[in-house]
Formats: sequence, C-alpha cells, structure tokens
Amino acid sequence: MRTCRTFFLGSNQSDQGQSFRGHIGGVVLWGYARSHEDLLKRPLQIDKSEPVIAMWADFSNVEELWAPYKVGLHPTIITTPVPEQELVSSFLPPPCGLTPCDNTDIILGYNNNWQLRAPKRIRYRIVNLSADDGGNPTVSEAQIQLQHQALIEAFRPYNITLDLSVHTVKNSSLQQRFILSNCRIGKIGNRQCDPECDHPRTGHDGGDCLRLGPCYNWKRQDGVCNMECNSIHYDYDDGDCCDPEVTDVLKTCFDPESPDR
Repeated sequence: MRTCRTFFLGSNQSDQGQSFRGHIGGVVLWGYARSHEDLLKRPLQIDKSEPVIAMWADFSNVEELWAPYKVGLHPTIITTPVPEQELVSSFLPPPCGLTPCDNTDIILGYNNNWQLRAPKRIRYRIVNLSADDGGNPTVSEAQIQLQHQALIEAFRPYNITLDLSVHTVKNSSLQQRFILSNCRIGKIGNRQCDPECDHPRTGHDGGDCLRLGPCYNWKRQDGVCNMECNSIHYDYDDGDCCDPEVTDVLKTCFDPESPDR
C-alpha cells in the first residue's frame, strides 16, 4: 500500500481498452492477505469498524470518492431485480391429448404426501366424432370402456374415482376435415413456402413448397386440372383445378379464395 499511488478499478493504464465488464458492489482492502476460501465465508455486509480494514468504499457518492478515467464516466448504480423462484410445475392447461393427471409432479405429490389421498371424484368427458348416421365413430365404445377401466385401475391406489360421460357429435362434414396446426388460410398460395402448410391436402402450400414441371400455356384452362399448373403462379390452372364440373375439388382445389375450396 505504501507504493500504490493510484488504484484502478475495472481497468488498467494500457491503451488497448482492457476493462472489466460486469458488476461491482463495493471495494474492501484489508491490511493483510486473505485466502480465497476465507473471502467466500465472509457475509455480504462488511463491518466497517473492523481494525484490520485498510479501506472501505461503495458507490454511494461516486463523484466524491471515484475519479473517472479514459471514458470519463463515473460508476453507476444498477438495481438488479431479485430473480423469481422457478416453478417446478406450472399448472397451465395441459397439451392436447393430456390431462393434469399426466403431470408427473402431481403424481409424485400424491406419492409423497399421504394427506392428499382423501377421497376425490373426477368427472371427465370424451367427445366422439361420427358420421351423420352415427356410424364410423372416431373411437369405438369398446375402446372407450377399455381406456376407462385402465384409468380406474391406475388411480384406485390414490383413492380417486372417475366418472365418465360420452358426447357423440354426428357430423360427416366435420369428420372429413383435416386440421393443420398454425396453417392459416392466408398462408396458402402466398408465394412463399410455409412448412406448417406443406401437406398434400393443401397442395403443398398451394404449390409454394413444390418444384413442379413446366406449365405450358396450352395446358391452362383446357378443361382438365393439370397439377403442374395447380399453383398460385398459374392461377390454379386458370380455375380448372377449382371447377367442380372439371375435377374433384375436394382433392385439387387449393385456391384459398375459391368458394368451391
């Protein structure tokens, strides 16, 4: 300390711009060397009256205690927020096809806490889609009962009773619908390939995701749906691929603006 005339905090005298990048809460200088393990055991609050401390300073009065160097800026005080405690299992709506009972953290809680095993009754409903006449259901009655019995056996040790109700929706048109997640109708045929719409039912994004062969002019609007012309670039074969008198529009019409789509 006798030979130290200037104390540089966070930088040195070199012209290479080598500086400390981070946060410093305060500066404490002791009159003797201390080990790294000893410093780690120290509390966050330093006793400034300790006689072995040679100097103690924080950044409460930066303009009075600290002189700027190089960049001409004083240290600034930044309040860092306390990080929020991470939730082990956030009780958000479960993904499609799952229930809260599929959450392993919930099941583990039942295993570790016997007081949670009080009698409970869970009511759940299965929505089954079928044709207009009730035939060809998505899930058969035997499959529903088999799954229900498996759930009863799985949750019986936890004193949980399951009540099942089945709601059948008879709608042939709805049953034939195909759902592509995140594929909005405006993305089909927008002259750029959207991977979420790249499916045969959409004509591979209205032709945007296909590298088709050449579409000759004499093939367009010739009364035949030519698939090499069935894209927005050729106006979907000039309408032939969305004409119910020419083709099966359920399989070939990819024009999002067509009323026959």
